[in-house]
Amino acid sequence: MSLGKHPPSPVAPFSDDAKFVRSVAVAEAPLGVCVHPATGHLVVACDDDHCLVVLETATGTEVRRFGADALKRPFAVAVSAGDGAEVAAACVDGDQVVFFDWASGALLRKVPVARPVDVCAGRDGAWLIGSQGSGEVLEVSATGDVVRRFQVTVDARPGLKAIALHPTTQEVYAVTQSSEDIRVFTYEGEFVRSVGKLQCCAGLVVDVAGHLLVSDWSPVRLAVLSGEDGTELRKLGSAGRGPEQLRFPAKLALANDGTLYVADNDNNRVQVLK
Repeated sequence: MSLGKHPPSPVAPFSDDAKFVRSVAVAEAPLGVCVHPATGHLVVACDDDHCLVVLETATGTEVRRFGADALKRPFAVAVSAGDGAEVAAACVDGDQVVFFDWASGALLRKVPVARPVDVCAGRDGAWLIGSQGSGEVLEVSATGDVVRRFQVTVDARPGLKAIALHPTTQEVYAVTQSSEDIRVFTYEGEFVRSVGKLQCCAGLVVDVAGHLLVSDWSPVRLAVLSGEDGTELRKLGSAGRGPEQLRFPAKLALANDGTLYVADNDNNRVQVLK
Protein backbone atom coordinates (compact mmCIF):
# COMPACT_ATOMS: atom_id res chain seq x y z
CA MET A 1 0.00 0.00 0.00
CA SER A 2 1.26 3.46 -0.89
CA LEU A 3 2.64 5.76 1.78
CA GLY A 4 3.07 8.65 -0.66
CA LYS A 5 1.88 12.21 -0.28
CA HIS A 6 -1.75 13.20 -0.65
CA PRO A 7 -3.27 16.68 -0.27
CA PRO A 8 -4.35 17.24 3.34
CA SER A 9 -8.03 17.73 4.09
CA PRO A 10 -9.26 21.10 5.40
CA VAL A 11 -8.62 21.45 9.12
CA ALA A 12 -11.84 21.17 11.13
CA PRO A 13 -12.57 21.47 14.87
CA PHE A 14 -13.81 18.59 16.98
CA SER A 15 -17.57 18.54 16.47
CA ASP A 16 -19.98 19.38 19.27
CA ASP A 17 -21.97 16.35 18.12
CA ALA A 18 -19.02 13.94 17.86
CA LYS A 19 -19.55 10.45 19.23
CA PHE A 20 -17.83 7.07 19.34
CA VAL A 21 -18.14 5.56 15.87
CA ARG A 22 -15.79 2.55 15.86
CA SER A 23 -12.60 1.08 17.25
CA VAL A 24 -9.44 -0.33 15.72
CA ALA A 25 -7.93 -3.39 17.40
CA VAL A 26 -4.26 -2.97 18.38
CA ALA A 27 -3.09 -5.99 20.35
CA GLU A 28 0.09 -4.51 21.77
CA ALA A 29 -1.26 -2.05 24.41
CA PRO A 30 -1.29 1.27 22.51
CA LEU A 31 0.06 4.29 24.36
CA GLY A 32 0.69 6.93 21.70
CA VAL A 33 -1.23 7.74 18.54
CA CYS A 34 -0.95 10.28 15.74
CA VAL A 35 -2.25 10.86 12.22
CA HIS A 36 0.04 11.65 9.30
CA PRO A 37 -1.12 15.14 8.21
CA ALA A 38 -0.72 14.40 4.48
CA THR A 39 -1.37 10.69 3.94
CA GLY A 40 -3.91 10.21 6.74
CA HIS A 41 -2.27 7.02 8.04
CA LEU A 42 -2.62 6.22 11.73
CA VAL A 43 0.62 5.65 13.64
CA VAL A 44 0.38 3.84 16.97
CA ALA A 45 3.10 3.52 19.62
CA CYS A 46 2.76 0.07 21.22
CA ASP A 47 3.92 -0.62 24.76
CA ASP A 48 4.08 -4.43 24.66
CA ASP A 49 6.12 -4.83 21.47
CA HIS A 50 8.04 -1.53 21.83
CA CYS A 51 7.37 -0.58 18.21
CA LEU A 52 5.44 1.78 15.95
CA VAL A 53 2.59 0.38 13.84
CA VAL A 54 1.25 2.15 10.73
CA LEU A 55 -2.41 1.48 9.96
CA GLU A 56 -4.85 2.39 7.21
CA THR A 57 -7.16 4.85 8.96
CA ALA A 58 -10.39 3.72 7.30
CA THR A 59 -9.95 -0.04 7.68
CA GLY A 60 -7.44 -0.50 10.48
CA THR A 61 -5.34 -2.70 8.19
CA GLU A 62 -1.70 -2.84 9.24
CA VAL A 63 0.63 -1.38 6.59
CA ARG A 64 3.93 -1.93 8.36
CA ARG A 65 5.73 -1.65 11.69
CA PHE A 66 9.18 -0.46 12.64
CA GLY A 67 11.38 0.68 15.52
CA ALA A 68 11.41 -2.50 17.61
CA ASP A 69 15.20 -2.52 17.82
CA ALA A 70 15.43 1.12 18.90
CA LEU A 71 12.48 1.82 21.21
CA LYS A 72 11.90 1.26 24.91
CA ARG A 73 8.32 1.94 25.98
CA PRO A 74 7.30 4.50 23.36
CA PHE A 75 4.85 6.70 25.25
CA ALA A 76 3.97 9.25 22.56
CA VAL A 77 4.42 9.59 18.81
CA ALA A 78 4.21 12.43 16.28
CA VAL A 79 4.73 12.89 12.54
CA SER A 80 6.04 15.98 10.78
CA ALA A 81 4.47 17.36 7.62
CA GLY A 82 5.96 18.13 4.23
CA ASP A 83 8.80 16.60 2.25
CA GLY A 84 11.18 14.38 4.18
CA ALA A 85 8.57 13.66 6.85
CA GLU A 86 9.84 12.13 10.08
CA VAL A 87 8.32 10.16 12.94
CA ALA A 88 9.28 10.99 16.53
CA ALA A 89 8.73 8.53 19.39
CA ALA A 90 9.11 9.65 23.01
CA CYS A 91 10.51 6.72 25.02
CA VAL A 92 9.69 7.44 28.65
CA ASP A 93 11.72 4.54 30.06
CA GLY A 94 14.59 4.99 27.61
CA ASP A 95 15.18 8.70 28.39
CA GLN A 96 15.28 9.60 24.73
CA VAL A 97 13.23 10.66 21.73
CA VAL A 98 13.92 8.51 18.69
CA PHE A 99 13.46 9.83 15.14
CA PHE A 100 12.73 7.74 12.05
CA ASP A 101 12.34 8.45 8.35
CA TRP A 102 8.64 8.20 7.50
CA ALA A 103 9.05 6.65 4.06
CA SER A 104 11.52 3.90 4.98
CA GLY A 105 11.25 3.55 8.76
CA ALA A 106 15.03 3.93 9.01
CA LEU A 107 16.48 5.21 12.29
CA LEU A 108 17.71 8.79 11.91
CA ARG A 109 18.86 9.93 15.36
CA LYS A 110 18.27 9.78 19.11
CA VAL A 111 17.96 12.83 21.36
CA PRO A 112 18.47 12.33 25.11
CA VAL A 113 15.61 13.71 27.22
CA ALA A 114 14.80 12.94 30.87
CA ARG A 115 11.63 10.79 30.80
CA PRO A 116 9.93 12.28 27.72
CA VAL A 117 6.17 11.88 27.98
CA ASP A 118 4.97 13.83 24.94
CA VAL A 119 6.12 15.15 21.58
CA CYS A 120 4.54 17.26 18.85
CA ALA A 121 5.64 18.98 15.67
CA GLY A 122 6.63 22.62 16.17
CA ARG A 123 7.62 25.48 13.90
CA ASP A 124 9.93 25.28 10.89
CA GLY A 125 10.65 21.59 11.16
CA ALA A 126 11.37 21.71 14.90
CA TRP A 127 9.82 19.51 17.58
CA LEU A 128 8.40 20.23 21.04
CA ILE A 129 9.14 17.60 23.68
CA GLY A 130 7.67 17.39 27.18
CA SER A 131 10.11 16.11 29.81
CA GLN A 132 8.61 14.56 32.91
CA GLY A 133 12.06 14.26 34.43
CA SER A 134 12.87 17.98 34.33
CA GLY A 135 9.41 19.52 34.10
CA GLU A 136 10.43 21.37 30.94
CA VAL A 137 9.36 21.76 27.34
CA LEU A 138 12.28 21.46 24.93
CA GLU A 139 12.33 22.76 21.36
CA VAL A 140 14.56 20.51 19.28
CA SER A 141 15.68 21.43 15.78
CA ALA A 142 15.34 19.20 12.72
CA THR A 143 18.96 18.18 13.25
CA GLY A 144 18.42 17.15 16.88
CA ASP A 145 19.87 20.22 18.63
CA VAL A 146 18.09 21.67 21.66
CA VAL A 147 17.47 25.31 20.69
CA ARG A 148 15.19 26.32 23.55
CA ARG A 149 13.90 24.96 26.83
CA PHE A 150 11.54 26.44 29.38
CA GLN A 151 10.18 25.36 32.72
CA VAL A 152 6.47 24.61 32.84
CA THR A 153 6.07 23.10 36.30
CA VAL A 154 5.61 25.20 39.43
CA ASP A 155 8.76 25.97 41.46
CA ALA A 156 10.91 24.13 38.89
CA ARG A 157 9.78 20.76 40.23
CA PRO A 158 9.90 17.71 37.96
CA GLY A 159 6.66 16.26 36.69
CA LEU A 160 4.85 16.77 33.41
CA LYS A 161 2.00 14.74 31.94
CA ALA A 162 1.18 16.09 28.50
CA ILE A 163 1.78 18.99 26.12
CA ALA A 164 -0.07 20.32 23.08
CA LEU A 165 0.40 23.14 20.57
CA HIS A 166 -2.54 25.38 19.64
CA PRO A 167 -2.83 25.08 15.83
CA THR A 168 -3.44 28.79 15.23
CA THR A 169 -2.12 30.86 18.16
CA GLN A 170 0.92 28.59 18.62
CA GLU A 171 0.46 28.69 22.39
CA VAL A 172 1.86 25.71 24.27
CA TYR A 173 -0.42 23.92 26.74
CA ALA A 174 1.15 21.77 29.45
CA VAL A 175 -0.46 19.60 32.13
CA THR A 176 1.78 19.48 35.18
CA GLN A 177 2.01 16.53 37.54
CA SER A 178 2.89 18.29 40.79
CA SER A 179 0.12 20.92 40.77
CA GLU A 180 -2.22 19.28 38.21
CA ASP A 181 -2.61 22.66 36.50
CA ILE A 182 -3.18 23.17 32.79
CA ARG A 183 -0.64 25.92 32.14
CA VAL A 184 -0.43 27.99 28.95
CA PHE A 185 2.77 29.52 27.52
CA THR A 186 3.76 31.43 24.43
CA TYR A 187 5.75 29.43 21.92
CA GLU A 188 8.85 31.19 23.25
CA GLY A 189 8.13 29.97 26.78
CA GLU A 190 6.55 32.97 28.54
CA PHE A 191 3.81 32.01 31.00
CA VAL A 192 0.36 33.30 29.95
CA ARG A 193 -2.28 31.77 32.24
CA SER A 194 -3.61 28.67 33.98
CA VAL A 195 -6.88 27.19 32.76
CA GLY A 196 -7.95 24.72 35.43
CA LYS A 197 -6.85 21.40 36.86
CA LEU A 198 -6.96 17.72 35.89
CA GLN A 199 -6.50 14.76 38.20
CA CYS A 200 -4.85 12.12 36.01
CA CYS A 201 -4.50 13.47 32.50
CA ALA A 202 -2.56 11.35 29.99
CA GLY A 203 -3.43 12.89 26.62
CA LEU A 204 -4.05 16.45 25.43
CA VAL A 205 -4.76 18.08 22.06
CA VAL A 206 -6.09 21.52 21.09
CA ASP A 207 -8.43 22.02 18.14
CA VAL A 208 -8.68 25.08 15.88
CA ALA A 209 -11.59 26.42 17.95
CA GLY A 210 -9.33 26.49 21.01
CA HIS A 211 -11.04 23.61 22.81
CA LEU A 212 -8.89 21.27 24.91
CA LEU A 213 -9.52 17.57 24.34
CA VAL A 214 -8.19 15.48 27.21
CA SER A 215 -8.05 11.87 28.32
CA ASP A 216 -8.33 11.45 32.08
CA TRP A 217 -8.07 8.49 34.46
CA SER A 218 -9.81 10.06 37.48
CA PRO A 219 -12.59 9.70 36.57
CA VAL A 220 -12.00 7.69 33.40
CA ARG A 221 -13.34 9.82 30.56
CA LEU A 222 -12.66 12.00 27.59
CA ALA A 223 -13.45 15.64 28.21
CA VAL A 224 -13.80 18.78 26.12
CA LEU A 225 -12.66 21.86 28.03
CA SER A 226 -12.63 25.56 27.33
CA GLY A 227 -9.15 26.69 26.36
CA GLU A 228 -9.74 30.00 28.11
CA ASP A 229 -10.72 28.93 31.62
CA GLY A 230 -10.78 25.12 31.66
CA THR A 231 -14.56 24.84 32.04
CA GLU A 232 -15.77 21.33 31.15
CA LEU A 233 -18.00 21.63 28.10
CA ARG A 234 -18.62 17.96 27.43
CA LYS A 235 -17.78 14.50 28.73
CA LEU A 236 -17.57 11.32 26.66
CA GLY A 237 -17.10 7.70 27.68
CA SER A 238 -16.75 5.92 30.99
CA ALA A 239 -14.65 3.18 32.60
CA GLY A 240 -15.05 -0.31 31.17
CA ARG A 241 -14.41 -2.66 28.27
CA GLY A 242 -17.59 -2.24 26.27
CA PRO A 243 -18.54 0.12 23.44
CA GLU A 244 -17.95 3.78 24.30
CA GLN A 245 -15.89 2.73 27.33
CA LEU A 246 -12.21 3.13 28.14
CA ARG A 247 -9.53 1.58 30.33
CA PHE A 248 -6.48 3.77 30.92
CA PRO A 249 -6.99 6.07 27.92
CA ALA A 250 -3.59 7.42 26.89
CA LYS A 251 -2.59 9.82 24.09
CA LEU A 252 -4.95 11.50 21.62
CA ALA A 253 -4.69 12.57 17.99
CA LEU A 254 -6.92 14.93 16.03
CA ALA A 255 -7.07 14.49 12.25
CA ASN A 256 -7.52 17.33 9.77
CA ASP A 257 -11.21 16.48 9.37
CA GLY A 258 -11.89 16.73 13.12
CA THR A 259 -11.84 12.98 13.81
CA LEU A 260 -10.42 12.15 17.25
CA TYR A 261 -8.33 9.02 17.88
CA VAL A 262 -7.78 7.72 21.41
CA ALA A 263 -5.19 5.14 22.47
CA ASP A 264 -7.39 2.94 24.68
CA ASN A 265 -4.43 1.25 26.34
CA ASP A 266 -5.84 -1.53 28.50
CA ASN A 267 -8.54 -2.41 25.96
CA ASN A 268 -5.93 -2.96 23.22
CA ARG A 269 -7.64 -0.69 20.73
CA VAL A 270 -7.77 2.80 19.28
CA GLN A 271 -11.16 4.44 19.71
CA VAL A 272 -12.48 6.70 16.93
CA LEU A 273 -14.82 9.63 17.57
CA LYS A 274 -16.42 11.77 14.85
